Amino acid sequence: MVFDIYRKPPASDNIISNNSCQSSEQNLAAVLYFTNSLNTYGMDRAEKQREREITKRIVSSNKFHTSALNRIRSNKTNQTQRKTKTMG
Repeated sequence: MVFDIYRKPPASDNIISNNSCQSSEQNLAAVLYFTNSLNTYGMDRAEKQREREITKRIVSSNKFHTSALNRIRSNKTNQTQRKTKTMG
């Protein structure tokens, strides 16, 4: 079975921009969603790489620095490791 993220052809790259007057949590909500989907959907390596590139493009076009993705990814990894230690 193969999993993939469906994107409608006229998909927009617009999310709440980083320079919006919204709170940082609201500004990062879509970025967190994209990162979470990469980590939880069972995709093969090529599909994950394609999604990472799409996510980077969306993040860049909405005035976020792509290092935000790395920070979110490392925070998720640290949270998972802490949960594993407390459960084990």
